[in-house]
Formats: sequence, structure tokens, C-alpha cells
Amino acid sequence: MSDVASVVGEELRRVRATLAGVVVEVSLGDEHETASSGRWVNGSVPSSESLFYAASLTKQVMGVLAGIAVDAGELRSDDSLRSWLPALPRWTESATIAQLLHHTSGLPRELSSRTEARSATSVMAAIKALKEPTSPPGTRFEYSNDGYFLLAAILERAAGIPIGQLGTERVFIPLGMNSSHLSRHAHLSPAGEPAPPSTIGDGGWWTTVADVGRLLRHLNQDPSGTRLMHTGHLLGGETVEYGWGVRVLRIGGLLAASHGGSWQRWQSKTLRIPERECAVVVAARTDDTLAVSDLGTKIAATVSKLR
Repeated sequence: MSDVASVVGEELRRVRATLAGVVVEVSLGDEHETASSGRWVNGSVPSSESLFYAASLTKQVMGVLAGIAVDAGELRSDDSLRSWLPALPRWTESATIAQLLHHTSGLPRELSSRTEARSATSVMAAIKALKEPTSPPGTRFEYSNDGYFLLAAILERAAGIPIGQLGTERVFIPLGMNSSHLSRHAHLSPAGEPAPPSTIGDGGWWTTVADVGRLLRHLNQDPSGTRLMHTGHLLGGETVEYGWGVRVLRIGGLLAASHGGSWQRWQSKTLRIPERECAVVVAARTDDTLAVSDLGTKIAATVSKLR
């Protein structure tokens, strides 16, 4: 058994009583290890090919798509929101796409609750009715699901094709992520749980641990991954520790990109440390968001020391 496999196995044993079903994939250079425990939605043994709802992990995909659109000359990160979506409130003339990416646009976390009623139509209507920002654009960090929903709408408008098709053609197919879809419809509905919101950008990504691992390994090696880790700044010059769809932090002194995803009992966590070619993906069935985040962080911190 490799050192990486030993670390993963030890950490899974530690959380076995907490997480009903969990899948972990770890990459360190050319070494890839996958492990699981418990049961998945349908009672099957979870694997790296088990489908799950990635929730806010979707924001990384939006960051990648935004970078592709900028490189293609379809839009600029300093474009105003209203220049792309003229029906938005007048105050969005001073908010930019970059501020959407960094959560500094002045939009709140959510204007409507995350229930089955949360749809593209309802969220867009709520944003259009917002007469004033929660704070002037560029002056405060406020994590905003509505902001990334709006980002997806702008990317759609810039490319001239639906966001689901955009993700498939520009990210999933090129990277061999054959189980991934950006969808407004539930691909798997656990009994007794409401379906995820029918919005894309803030969420909407149905995927597998194997596919997420493919994306993270690509981002560790490609310049697009570096761009995702470019942090934002407020108008006063203060740094915002959030890049293009990822939180930027340090693990053991090394620069890392991280994000979590949470909807009902769908919980997930990604971390990557480019300097060590380290990538960690965790997907679980649990209510315990902190346990999943802690599991991913501990594995990344330990495994990154092996290289």
C-alpha cells in the first residue's frame, strides 16, 4: 500500500461513524488513489463513478468558462453587468464581471431561499427588482450565489449558446469528463429530499468524483488554473481571498485553491495545491458540512508533505 493510500484509509476510518457514504480521490503527481466507505443513495457501494450533485463546486466551472470567454474575446472581466443584461437595475452599470467572480458586486448571498421554488425565472426577477446593492460594488466581500447565477447568464449571452451546452463543449468533453452535466433538472432524487434548485452557476453541476479529479489535475497543470487563483481586490486596495470560483488559502505554507459544495445531504469538498501537483476530491452523503470540509483539508495537508 502506498503512503497516499495509507493516509486516505486512515482518515476514512476516522470519519466512518460520521459519514453515511463517502468517496475520496487523491492525486499526487502521477499517483491516484480512490477509496470509499458506507452506502450511496440507492444502497450501492459508493465509487469514483457515483453520481452526485456538486452544488457550489459549480463555481469553479464558471470560473473556467469565464476565462475561456475572456481569452476568446467574447467579453472582458471589467465589462459592466448591465452592458450584457440591460434589464438589470441601473446600479449594476458600476458592477463588473470581475466583481461577480470575486463576490464583491454588491449582490447579496441570495435574494430567495434555496427551495424547490428557486428557479432561473424567480432569481432573475428578484435581481431585477433589487433597487440598491447591499453595498456599493467593489467595497465589500459578500459570498453570493445570485452573483454566480448572473455570471452564468452573461456567459450564455456572450457565447450565444445555453450554459449547459457551453460547459459540455468547452470543459467536459475536452477533459474527458463524460459523466458531467450542467443541468436545471435533478439527475438523482433521494427519497424524502427536495430536488436542488433549478438554477445554474451557483450550482447545477451533476458529476462524479472521477470527473472532478480530472478537472483539478488539469487546473494544476494548465495556466487556466493559475488564473482561477488570482484573488480580487476591493476599491480600497484590500485583498479578497477568493479567485475565479475558488477560495484561495495556504495549506502548510503552500498556495491552495479550495471550495465546498452543500445541498441537503449532498456534501463535497475540493482542494488542490499546484506546487505539489496535489488534488483532493471528497463527496459524501451527510448533513455534516464541517466533517466533509475537515476530511478534505486534513488529507490535502498530510498528502502534500509526501512530495
